[in-house]
Amino acid sequence: MIDLKGFDAWCQAAGHSKGTRELRLSYIRRFVQHTNPVTCTMSDVATFIARDDWSAATKSSARSALMVLFEWMQLEGLRDDTPMKGMKPIRARVGVPHPCPEDALQEALVKAPDRTRMAVMLAAYAGLRRAEIASLHSDNIGEYELRITGKGEKTRVVPIHGLLAPLLAPYRGRDVYLFPSPQGGHLTPTQVGRLVSKWLPEGYSTHSLRHRFASQVHSQSKNLRAVQTLLGHASLATTQIYTSVGSEELSDAVGCIQ
Repeated sequence: MIDLKGFDAWCQAAGHSKGTRELRLSYIRRFVQHTNPVTCTMSDVATFIARDDWSAATKSSARSALMVLFEWMQLEGLRDDTPMKGMKPIRARVGVPHPCPEDALQEALVKAPDRTRMAVMLAAYAGLRRAEIASLHSDNIGEYELRITGKGEKTRVVPIHGLLAPLLAPYRGRDVYLFPSPQGGHLTPTQVGRLVSKWLPEGYSTHSLRHRFASQVHSQSKNLRAVQTLLGHASLATTQIYTSVGSEELSDAVGCIQ
């Protein structure tokens, strides 16, 4: 068995965020349960990634995690080569906005337990990813904004919505995670996702609440760059996937033609 603690320390030393490291480790732990990474082949890796129940984005994330793992193994002298050499990049299909319906959101806010309700609101009213919710610490909470380190280790500032403010204020200055784990540290992104999805209709998830946030911000501001900044996207094209355009907006746009 390889030393995943050593791998994680190497990633941490490289400046990778805790959320990124935990996501990678979740894929790697699944992989090493059934496959020896020291002797595995490209076919072994392909078999692991080629799951029918994984989207293209999930497969791409798993591929990225294994690429980093085998890079570390080569540096550690655990392998002379990498089985990733022949693995082609995974082409993700162009996504479409999938915002959670407003009535489903409101029902979840009424029925969900307090901790889950806060996770729901952080996705719906701050646009946080589930990994960002899971690792949210009191140090991230300012009087008027959240400072979030997301993908690519980039930090962004998200203004605190008025509905979130009274929930977050008691945590300032306490040196605690908002979603602590009984085993220490904080919950994993997967655990947060399960908590939230339990209270949403089938087919909707934490990410659909983030889509809802993006669509709401874009609808009110008409500022796609603002949405991009709030979501922490490197590409504006990615942001466009998150923002739905209603029929009234399309009618208004056509009505502007002179």
